[in-house]
Amino acid sequence: MLRIRFTDRDLARVRVADGVDPLWETVLATHQLSSAARGGERAYGTWRRQARAELADQRLRGTLRALHTLAPPRADYFPDFLTPEGSAGGLAAGLDALCGTPRDRLAAEMTRTFAGRPVVAPWCRDLARGDRDRLADLAEGVGRLYHAVVAPGWSATESLVEADRAVRARALRDGGVHGLLASFAPTMRWQPPTLLVPYCESRELSLGGRGLRLVPSRFCWRMPVALGDPGLPQVLVYPALAGTAGGAGGMGGMGGLGRTGGAGGTGGAGVSGGARPGGAVGAAGPGGAADGSGPAGTAWSGAAGRGTAGRAGAADAPGCDRRLTALLGRTRARVLVALGNCGTTGELAVRLDVSAPTASAHVTALRDAGLVLSHRTDGRVLHTLTPLGAALLRGHV
Repeated sequence: MLRIRFTDRDLARVRVADGVDPLWETVLATHQLSSAARGGERAYGTWRRQARAELADQRLRGTLRALHTLAPPRADYFPDFLTPEGSAGGLAAGLDALCGTPRDRLAAEMTRTFAGRPVVAPWCRDLARGDRDRLADLAEGVGRLYHAVVAPGWSATESLVEADRAVRARALRDGGVHGLLASFAPTMRWQPPTLLVPYCESRELSLGGRGLRLVPSRFCWRMPVALGDPGLPQVLVYPALAGTAGGAGGMGGMGGLGRTGGAGGTGGAGVSGGARPGGAVGAAGPGGAADGSGPAGTAWSGAAGRGTAGRAGAADAPGCDRRLTALLGRTRARVLVALGNCGTTGELAVRLDVSAPTASAHVTALRDAGLVLSHRTDGRVLHTLTPLGAALLRGHV
């Protein structure tokens, strides 16, 4: 069990990552390709078969084995420098940060990684000595693995992560930061001032006022992952939609390597293009508005903060323009605009002044078209826009 201790200052600095973290996804995706990987057939079965074929086609099996040497799938620890903070800015930024790892940090983390191992490969010893060419080779290999196994399914990954962000934003809006941390149950349990996280070892982590960045991940399976060094800016990676019926592998229909995804980290190209908004879902400070219109620092973005839709009549705002109406029809276009702020079927019916069956039918049509994602949380089905739905709403496709 990992026990994360929060102070009041930490609670004010809790934030949800503003999108997919490409290096965390790459490392965790390669874990799912290991022969030691257990479970997750529904979530990853199709993806695993396609990813392994892709690795064979691109002759990357040796690269995969090399990364597993540094980050074994079932190990209690792998080097933190593989998932630098800079990766929050996208693949290129993450690989630059990896290449810039200081020599003393390389030595310390490599020593910890290989403690107790009887044999250490020569290239690993070079890396531990701070060999910059070896580090550049490692970064190139990680980048190639990303493009082979993560980037092809980017749209599915991004849809899942954006749906998770919508759930967390709603929990924050309704219950503040305590509601946000409680929304991870039963995967994690919030017992103020401590977050209890199932973990591979028993340890305590005091945040000491630094806050915590929460990173939803498609390839994090069942158990969250934290950094090994308590002195670094703290991150907790968790299965996207943890605590909902769609979490912990419940999104089995998103398992394949769809060729519509982008290949460029946060803000990557693809069906969503640049439509995925930036900014993290942050803990609202004093005076923060519950509807996401609060001051700077209360960042409501992603699927839970898009558009101007709110109560009844809001879907007739300028966002519901003639082109969207001509494409989808008036009511269906209004549903798409209203889902800019996510919602349940009942909430949509009230906002749009239609019956619940009518709202449900339109949501089903939009979901079948790949514009809406639905998942169960707290006994309700919550509907959010996919990146494609958000891009259509903004006129980016």
